[in-house]
Amino acid sequence: MVAIKAGGVESFLSRPDTSIRLAVIYGPDTGLVSERCRALSEKLAKHHGGDIERFDAESAADPGALFDAATSLSLFGGQQVILVRPGAKQIAGIVESILDHDGGAPLVVEAGDLKPSAPLRKLAEKHDKAVALPCYVDGAQELGKLIDTMCNEAGLTMEPDARSALLQLIGGDRLATRGELDKLRDYCTGESTINLTDVLAVCGDASAILLDDAVDAVALGDAATADAILRRSVQAGTAVPAIIAALTRHFLQLRSARIAVEDGATADTAMRAMRPPVFFKRQQAFKRQITQWRREAIDQALERIQSADAATRLNPALELELASRLMLGLASGAARRR
Repeated sequence: MVAIKAGGVESFLSRPDTSIRLAVIYGPDTGLVSERCRALSEKLAKHHGGDIERFDAESAADPGALFDAATSLSLFGGQQVILVRPGAKQIAGIVESILDHDGGAPLVVEAGDLKPSAPLRKLAEKHDKAVALPCYVDGAQELGKLIDTMCNEAGLTMEPDARSALLQLIGGDRLATRGELDKLRDYCTGESTINLTDVLAVCGDASAILLDDAVDAVALGDAATADAILRRSVQAGTAVPAIIAALTRHFLQLRSARIAVEDGATADTAMRAMRPPVFFKRQQAFKRQITQWRREAIDQALERIQSADAATRLNPALELELASRLMLGLASGAARRR
């Protein structure tokens, strides 16, 4: 069977070819792989009138047991479906032997992030009774559909800024995303609308949001706000090295954007090219920073941050004051450039 592209997987799963003997579901999004394996196994089992027999990594490593299970007739009628989690051991050889056998149970393999050269993936892509289904990390369109489905099922509407924030805060793993959406739905039970406060209360990382505010205050020259947030963050349990690391990441990101501007891009274009993307509530502040900071000044700031990082490691008892001095110094320099 021809390999199915990522964009066609949902369509295939909505009406699967029930004559397939093998489905290899693979990709970097392990939550999505697991979800799709479960959904396909249930549909095939319902069609064939049998149960799902699961082989985990340890039992799948026994080729004899897997072969017997996949080629034996069910004692209770119907045809069972074999759901296999192969782990690190290669099972392409035994799977090919099962496909060569005349008849048997369909196999659904929950694989990892297989390269195109992986034997199991190649087997599924070339065999006329097999299919390979890729699962990549959800993009904005897929995440938007998940959000809409959750809202529709719960009878909720979502304000535009809440939706934009939620798209920034979820993704990367389908099961984790569903968990965050379930928490948000439960949190808003009894309400009719989900607003930005709800999203940040349930799905946002409060410490990360505080750090974003702190680094923006530093880069925009607001020394008092930066120092106040620094002390609030430490009181809330954020480690000083994590704060300094946030400063480092921010100025490296700012440097990349500034280089793009000096090469001819607009500040808006440079910002929108950032990966990971700049959180929507910070975009105006970040564009101002791109305009205010020159590359030389950013490089000097990174040198100061590196020196402060080393000093806090040598003098942990003074780390808060050293971090405060760093942020005040950087903010004072930014203020002079306004």
